[in-house]
Amino acid sequence: MAATALTSCRAAAWMLAGSVMLPLAQHGLAFPALASGETSPPAAHATRQREAAEQLLRLGGEAMAGGDFALGRARFEAALAHDPDDPVLHYNLGLAYHRLEKFGEAVASYDRALALRPDSWLVLMNRGIAYSALSDTSSALADLDRAAILAHDEKDVFFNRALVRGRAGSLEGALDDLRHVIALDCNDHPARLLRARLLRHLGHGAEAEADIAAARRIEAARAVGREEPCDGTSRTPAN
Repeated sequence: MAATALTSCRAAAWMLAGSVMLPLAQHGLAFPALASGETSPPAAHATRQREAAEQLLRLGGEAMAGGDFALGRARFEAALAHDPDDPVLHYNLGLAYHRLEKFGEAVASYDRALALRPDSWLVLMNRGIAYSALSDTSSALADLDRAAILAHDEKDVFFNRALVRGRAGSLEGALDDLRHVIALDCNDHPARLLRARLLRHLGHGAEAEADIAAARRIEAARAVGREEPCDGTSRTPAN
């Protein structure tokens, strides 16, 4: 079953003791639905049951995109009554619980998705974030470490691991992850600002100011519809 696309975002998190919480709208943790390539095998259900599950998945995705996470949860639960062995449905139910800040229920849904799709980096990443919200740092890092192995070029995995490492006090590890994010995307504005905060905390003021300056250039370029590449010369994004 193909998954309905949901809006991506990174998670709010506390990086350092006494710091301001990073707002959800600014720094989101990735909440995309499973990509179209990550679908479950054809279910042994009648066509009527399969079509009902697909329709409820689509309606649940629409509810989530509109911010009605409780309705999204209800629709995903109804879809699972028609197709209980689809990892995409369990994953999306986990996202709904996650958005409702019911992190224990989210972990349980991610567990079911991973039982059916053990190597999904998306599910591992989001389960890791849910574990972090439950203050289970060791489980969070275990999931994020595995996601990083499976998806070395997915910057959201490393951004979120940086958040968890920073919260746990592993500031050098968090810096390593943010370096990787910026190597993948030099225009990642949140990563630049977060790395500047960490560098300043560690006493690297000049490096922090360089990241802040880069973040300002990125923001200014985007304000006029341009992209700031790594060499510092702005260009208009390709259509």
